[in-house]
Amino acid sequence: MAQEVQDLAQQLVQERRFSKAIQEIARATGYDRRDSRSVVLALSYEIKVPTE
Repeated sequence: MAQEVQDLAQQLVQERRFSKAIQEIARATGYDRRDSRSVVLALSYEIKVPTE
């Protein structure tokens, strides 16, 4: 996942806009909703997510 997408999703998580963060991850990566949600949950717990 590109660092820019991760930064945007992290910002949305901090704003408690989880649905929008999931949508942005799915749009940018092609992940389905379930996988995108897993990434957002990882970001919300400050777990490192691999970038490109």
